[in-house]
Amino acid sequence: MQEHNFIFKFKLNDAYDLETHLDALCEAGCDDSLVGCGQEGWLAMDFTREADNMKAAIESAIEDVRKVMGNTLIEIEYNNNKVYNDERRRN
Repeated sequence: MQEHNFIFKFKLNDAYDLETHLDALCEAGCDDSLVGCGQEGWLAMDFTREADNMKAAIESAIEDVRKVMGNTLIEIEYNNNKVYNDERRRN
């Protein structure tokens, strides 16, 4: 297995409390990510995940994140390329 680096970005609603969800994200298997909210209303997770390939790494991270965040994922990025972008959810 090798390490794969990628970033997930989420648009948060006003009711979302980051402090409440940080432990839940870690317990869900996302302890291999750095979580940040430098832009108001947005959450980014910078992953370094071990897997056989990039696709498996991203799919396992999506599965873990959905346990806590549901289907709020807006963007996936790696190597400075957006590989998934749900523009419908940006506004």
